Amino acid sequence: MKKKNVYVLGNILGAYRSQTVIGTLLNSGNYNVNFSNFSVGTSRPSVLTKLFKVLDVFVSSCLRVYFLLRADFVFVLAMNNNKFIQILLAKLFRKTIISDFYISYYDTRVFDRKMVSKSSLMAKVYRFYDRLLLSADKVFFLNNAEKEYYINTVYPNGNKQINAFVIPLCINAKRKAKLDYYKKTDKEYLNICWWGTFIPLHGLENIIEAASILKQQDVAFKLNLFGDSKKNAVPYNQMVKELDLEDCVFLHSDYTFSSGRLEEYLVTNCDLALGAFGASEKAHTVITNKVIDAVSMKIPVLTGRSLGIMEYFNTIEDLFMTKSNTGEAIATSVMDIKELSFDQAKLIVDNSYGVFKEHFSIEAFGDKLLAHLEI
Repeated sequence: MKKKNVYVLGNILGAYRSQTVIGTLLNSGNYNVNFSNFSVGTSRPSVLTKLFKVLDVFVSSCLRVYFLLRADFVFVLAMNNNKFIQILLAKLFRKTIISDFYISYYDTRVFDRKMVSKSSLMAKVYRFYDRLLLSADKVFFLNNAEKEYYINTVYPNGNKQINAFVIPLCINAKRKAKLDYYKKTDKEYLNICWWGTFIPLHGLENIIEAASILKQQDVAFKLNLFGDSKKNAVPYNQMVKELDLEDCVFLHSDYTFSSGRLEEYLVTNCDLALGAFGASEKAHTVITNKVIDAVSMKIPVLTGRSLGIMEYFNTIEDLFMTKSNTGEAIATSVMDIKELSFDQAKLIVDNSYGVFKEHFSIEAFGDKLLAHLEI
């Protein structure tokens, strides 16, 4: 069978899902993959470096057009909604376009982070980016709940036909947590962990409020929050101080999976992982990466109720969901979970790991991707 030429469009640095797409295509043996992401880095501008920069732009632009012309189809990687020029060129050349609709630029900036108003010019630009991506010949979403949510957000008046398919999140399997607390050995406190970005979607203020309630109830625990920025952590550090939680709530900005430090800490210390507890409609729709990270490590998970999660997980047998995303609801659930025996905790994480293997593993991702490409 003749190999198909694929032009992969977008950035892959630090993007595990996109790297997995390229790896899957190459490993299948059925595709020639072309990818261009050239740049000339320089710390001190000079006439020579500026000349190289101009040359770099010219050469890379020529290569992109060449790759585009010879492609059987163009694959727009996740988080690259703003590559509108190359997407428009692909349409001009009548190329088949496949897009991985990971997030909505419009929803994230208008409704979730509230960076721009709904009526602003930039909101219209972001919606244009999303609509262009949704106009692809095939559009991949992470789950059915997000598919419906994003399409309805970008096209609020409906009547838009999208050729949509679902390919869930993919996470590489990690080392398994020890869960010493549930073994009732000499560990006297429950170590609760959260990791991610300090954005409204995650509802960190509700998590910290839950910690305050747990402290008032004399629950033995420590809450470790692993974020991405000291600057963005400032309001949460202030909240911890105001609630007198500095002896049990700790914020970190120097632990990541890429460095290996976060995984090592979680394996040795984490007894319960927290998901997202934001107030937005998006928070009640999506599956966050941290939930699947924890499931892959066989850590018990407590998260807010989400339509996306309920597509795959049984909230009694696989993981724990709060009745609401309030601090009180989170604290109540934590107090129940801390009473689990090791056998009970192990049964739950084994069940959730089975869901991970079936839907969120690299193998599952590869099978679904290749199957949808052949449709």
